[in-house]
Amino acid sequence: MSSQDQRFELDCQQLLVAAPRIARIKQLNLPLSSELRSLKPRHHRTNQSTVTMATEEAWTQLSGHAGNFQSGSRPGRVMKRLCQAEADCLQALASDPRLRDFAPAFYGIRRSPSDDSDSGGGAEFVEMQDLLAEFQAPVSLMDCKIGCRTYLEDELAMARRDAKPRPDMYRRIVETDPDATTPEQRAAGAVTKLDYMLWRERLSSTSSLAFRIDGLKRGDPDGSVAPPPFDDFKRLRRREDILAMLAYFVDGVQAGGVARAYLERLRRLREALTQSEFFPKHELIGSSLLFVHDRAGRASVWMIDFGKTRPSPSRLSHTAEWSEGNHEDGYLTGLDNIIHLFQQLVNACA
Repeated sequence: MSSQDQRFELDCQQLLVAAPRIARIKQLNLPLSSELRSLKPRHHRTNQSTVTMATEEAWTQLSGHAGNFQSGSRPGRVMKRLCQAEADCLQALASDPRLRDFAPAFYGIRRSPSDDSDSGGGAEFVEMQDLLAEFQAPVSLMDCKIGCRTYLEDELAMARRDAKPRPDMYRRIVETDPDATTPEQRAAGAVTKLDYMLWRERLSSTSSLAFRIDGLKRGDPDGSVAPPPFDDFKRLRRREDILAMLAYFVDGVQAGGVARAYLERLRRLREALTQSEFFPKHELIGSSLLFVHDRAGRASVWMIDFGKTRPSPSRLSHTAEWSEGNHEDGYLTGLDNIIHLFQQLVNACA
């Protein structure tokens, strides 16, 4: 194991110390040595008065792209920069009696009223339900990418045809995981786009658990916003490390209630997906589950991010192993793993 991997695992263990209210978390049999138990987590607190929790900023924190979101035409709505595939998907989900309560309501396509080109002035946006509107600030947010891969089969085929050496992608790999490159790649100082895509999936829990944590922010009961003590999410791949991160996420005055609310919502989603006509006919790539809770104990989960959702040429199980050409995405496999982890949290809080 490289020294960087050792430091990574050490940081992950600190997450358990950062979840003190889940008193029985040690019953989960996570590998904590006496030395690791004595570690103190990094605490970063930002007073709420210095953090704007406006809808646009909260959604931008999730997407990572300024200008992607604007306030909607009325309260309770938000506008996201138009992706026609996503608009089509939201419209289809709105017509699905099983899934429409698990996705943002769709209000049509609007042109931005803003004159500021940097913020999308004149561009087209999808107007949809603001999923954060009913929660008390500061909200806790977590974005989990669902599925065993985050690239479309067409993207894989294009990457395979593009054999151009990419020094920039090589540098990204080396900066994150110095031992991941081959002697040939190190000699060339470059990798192909295909090499990079496959490495990126192996790095996280996407390939092993069919989901990964893509972003997380916790709003604490005292009104502050606490970034996680470890935020290199792309390197979270061990089940126990992800469980520790989930424990940190739900930690608070009503940790047990929040964990149970998430678990119940996830189970209802699982049942709705198996009864949906939309779901087996579509390949969901790069889609997320958005987890939201607040200090009042309200908690819910929604399906979001449908820019890479495509109709499938054949019905999908969403559990079968993916091989190129079968379009399986592992969506239910990832969801089942998340459900199992939340069940462990609920058991620990009982």
